Amino acid sequence: MELGNLTTQPLIKSIDNLEYTCIIIVSKKGGVMKWSQKLLGMIFLLLFVAGCATVNLETKAAEDNISMSHVVNKNYKKITHFKRNTQAWFAIFDLATISNPNLRNIVEDEIRAVDGDGVVNLQIKGETTFIDGCISILTGSLIRPRSYTIEGDVVKYIAK
Repeated sequence: MELGNLTTQPLIKSIDNLEYTCIIIVSKKGGVMKWSQKLLGMIFLLLFVAGCATVNLETKAAEDNISMSHVVNKNYKKITHFKRNTQAWFAIFDLATISNPNLRNIVEDEIRAVDGDGVVNLQIKGETTFIDGCISILTGSLIRPRSYTIEGDVVKYIAK
């Protein structure tokens, strides 16, 4: 990629069987960039790609009815499988949380929708989608979304 009289070059280094990729900024005129320009560029790059977001997916009030595995201390019958998508939003390079998904409400809504008693095999997948990345780039990482997929099996408990 070229930026005026600067060009970036990827550097791939293998250490302990792990590959690390760095991007080096090089002047096309052959001169050395001032150290202050390099430092400023690296700080901007680090702020742009780094973040320290915290996502809390809690189910405090509904924990008796939720299992992340199929093993529970009750006999049950699977009623249906659900899959819901939601997002968390962060601001200022992920330093501030705007919103977190409310896992308890999502799971309770799914249980209520089919008159179930609980959820087993609960799975939570977090990812940055293409759209999430575009929003982050367009806002200069001042606003950064993160997408989550929550899925599981709604069950009805049966007497032993």
